[in-house]
Amino acid sequence: MSGGAPRAPGDAALRTARKLAAETDLDPSQREAFAAALAADPVHLIQGPPGSGKTWLLAALLRAFTSRGERVLVTAFTHRAINNVLRAFAPADSNPPCPVVKIGRGPNGDLAGLPVSMRDRVRADTFPQGPLVVGATAFGAARLWDALAFDRVVIDEAAQVPLPHGVIALGSAQRATLVGDHRQMGPIVQADPPDPLASVSIFEHLHASYGATRLTTTYRMNAEINAFSSRHFYEGALRPHPSCAARRLSIRPAGRFREILDPDRPAVLVTLDHVACRQRSRAEALLAADLAIALMAHHGIPAAEIAVIAPYRAQVNAIKQALRARAAKAGMALAEEPVIDTVERIQGQERDVIIASFTASDPDFLARDASFYFSPNRLNVLLTRPRLKRILLASPLAFRAIPRHLDDLLSASLFRRLYDESDRIAWAGV
Repeated sequence: MSGGAPRAPGDAALRTARKLAAETDLDPSQREAFAAALAADPVHLIQGPPGSGKTWLLAALLRAFTSRGERVLVTAFTHRAINNVLRAFAPADSNPPCPVVKIGRGPNGDLAGLPVSMRDRVRADTFPQGPLVVGATAFGAARLWDALAFDRVVIDEAAQVPLPHGVIALGSAQRATLVGDHRQMGPIVQADPPDPLASVSIFEHLHASYGATRLTTTYRMNAEINAFSSRHFYEGALRPHPSCAARRLSIRPAGRFREILDPDRPAVLVTLDHVACRQRSRAEALLAADLAIALMAHHGIPAAEIAVIAPYRAQVNAIKQALRARAAKAGMALAEEPVIDTVERIQGQERDVIIASFTASDPDFLARDASFYFSPNRLNVLLTRPRLKRILLASPLAFRAIPRHLDDLLSASLFRRLYDESDRIAWAGV
């Protein structure tokens, strides 16, 4: 893709694109993003907050691009993200408007039965002429350079694509459409010391020059769950669609968890008076396990609709052990367990119920680990996974820590606002 200053879409091109957008079943902000991406040259960015329907928007854009005869590369950091887009564009029992090809040996089981051709070897003479959609990771895209010419590259989950990977993908075409959310977690860098280029996403890098069209309707979260993230991460612009704004968990809790599980309190912060905990809290692990068992055994919530999140692997393991021990004590056979994992592993997923253990309560430990623990983007991901019920478990001390660096102090202040603005329940263990 050639460089140069960003160019605003011409009035005529934008008017034409808006007419096409009006013929879709997209919502107003999706239509504006659709029109802007269709008219933009060479680059357009779309910010897709949690649950805002970015995959369906991308499917609509692919239909528009290919109707103009474009050959489009769809890429992302993971095969899962690429496959999600291809599934939306070419669902089962459909007749897609052009051939669809997936390159690579990644996990492609979720494409089985779809009108998508699987390829491992790349040869130019085996690809059809005319409009085409090809899915490949950035490294897979590099293998295509000599074999295929693309008119456009589409990068999904672009805020998780490291800058070097994104540059490789952008070299595939003259125009690009990027969809992502730089207010969620960026690239996960495992190098030690970390590579500064790899820790910056292609979305964040280009956002500084090109800006983005933001999607403003969430189809995931009810109003109470959405409120904090909308206010503090999206300038109050993210609103729940009427179909989900008032949704509630369909249970009638009683007994000692009645307050915590009350469906009319969709977003609660349960405070526990533990101290000196670092990467493991027994009190939070036991309560998280008990709540998960109560939801499954007494209220019929499937394990697949529950996730338990913690910041540290030690706490993840503690919750798993507590869940199995509590289930065994109750004589309950767990045919399926809920997902219990770190925030990083659950980004991009959603559940009816999220239980999050904040774990730490040692002020010195929190001050040292502040850049990780108080990450605003990690907090945003955690808060925006649930559809119907969010239960946060934490010691009040987690919100009173004083980090040693200015950036971390600013991040910790967001945690204090979460504490102040939450519907709090003090848990005495009875």
